[in-house]
Amino acid sequence: MAHNDDFTTLDVALAYSYVDWWASAFMLYNRLYSYDNALKFGPDLAADMPTISADGLTVTIPLKKGVKFHNGQEMTAEDVKFSIERSASPTINTTSSYIANIVGIKDVTAGKATEAAGIIVKDPYTIELKLSEPQPTLVYNFAVSVLGIAPKKAIQDAGADWGTKVVISTGPYKLTEWKTGEKITFERYQDYFNPLVGFVDKIEINQKVEPEQQVLRWEAGELEYAVNYPSAELARIQGDETLKQRLVSGKTVLIDYLTLRNAAPIDDLNVRKAIAFAIDKQAIVDKVRTAAPLNRLYPDGFPNVVADFTSQYPYDPEKAKAALAESKYKDGVKLAMWAFQNNEVAEMIQADLKEVGIELEVQRGDYGSFKPKFDSGEVQMNMNGFGADVLDPSLFVQDRILCAADAPAVTFCDPQVKEWYDKTTTLPPDSKERLEVFRQLEDFVVNQAVTRIPLTQRDAFGLSQTYMKDMVIHPIFGLPDPQIMWLDR
Repeated sequence: MAHNDDFTTLDVALAYSYVDWWASAFMLYNRLYSYDNALKFGPDLAADMPTISADGLTVTIPLKKGVKFHNGQEMTAEDVKFSIERSASPTINTTSSYIANIVGIKDVTAGKATEAAGIIVKDPYTIELKLSEPQPTLVYNFAVSVLGIAPKKAIQDAGADWGTKVVISTGPYKLTEWKTGEKITFERYQDYFNPLVGFVDKIEINQKVEPEQQVLRWEAGELEYAVNYPSAELARIQGDETLKQRLVSGKTVLIDYLTLRNAAPIDDLNVRKAIAFAIDKQAIVDKVRTAAPLNRLYPDGFPNVVADFTSQYPYDPEKAKAALAESKYKDGVKLAMWAFQNNEVAEMIQADLKEVGIELEVQRGDYGSFKPKFDSGEVQMNMNGFGADVLDPSLFVQDRILCAADAPAVTFCDPQVKEWYDKTTTLPPDSKERLEVFRQLEDFVVNQAVTRIPLTQRDAFGLSQTYMKDMVIHPIFGLPDPQIMWLDR
């Protein structure tokens, strides 16, 4: 395989860029529960669905026995407890909003404790969770990638080397080589607990390969799978009767949007409205050929949301100019945007904003170098991609919208959003009342406060080979399921 960036980390609690997120969640680690390719939810490392007390305050999860980490150590409830607590710790804090109702998790996130009193090891194969109040979506939240289970002792022994030089997990593949900026290699784990998955002996992912080179190498038969490609090349391939037989595709719940930082000049509502009116989403779709316009906070077709919601900001350059003229920055607006990938779309947004009087500087680079600039307000906008690990609208609210202890990571912290969100956590996932609350929240974020600007919802395409079989695009990750693909050549 090849893609156009390098892996940042394979620490499961922190791997949420695109391809390292996929590799971490699909090849290296397992969660307590997960969604399959048909989006059916079920046990992964858990032995069964949990037992929940009548008052909803005690959740008991049985664990599979005999599951081994890649170092041969057996996974136990101690590893599960440690992994959950670590993911919510102040230095990581990627999961606290998912599991906030577990007694003691807020103290862990605040740095007041290293263990959560509400996570109890009943025996080596049973974990019990005590909740401060019922959380109907808690079990589904355990499917989120950053709640993968990792070995307690190995992490403690590795120290700062964990996630890069030392990566040990339970998944069907294990890390065998990582040459930064060049390639990363995974090999099949022979002692994986499920012998019915993981048929490929080795998966090598070439790093920092430009999309044009990926296409050339794929066409020459040097690659089994190319992740990135210029949109013009996709159009050419789709029009070629021979080459298009090697394409794989699938619908996804992956979306792209602009995350806005509450810093000048985006602190002005009229500037945010101007940006929303200025962007021609249909032109982006026509260019990239792998998406549909998105006009809402959640993906179209997502469960438990109002189906007919839409943004009040269609493409209208004149309305964008009028909104800008009413802002306190009407004498000139300059802002910076970080673009993780897809240079073509970034350049189209840059051109659209220039047309209405907004000067946009596009910055590129790795997430680590970008994040401090965004936190400080030096970069005010981020072209973001997001995939829902959990098929619940709450996940999209937790993504930089919900007020959190780590204030710089939140773009606009509004108490009304938190009030709505807190209400949803007490309602059954599929209730009409919960659906209505998420509609109010979506309207506020997209239409009233304009603190997030939706762009597109992706269809996933990959350049494969005809001898690659069962290349099923997972709708959550937008990449093939490496656990079921195989080669016939």
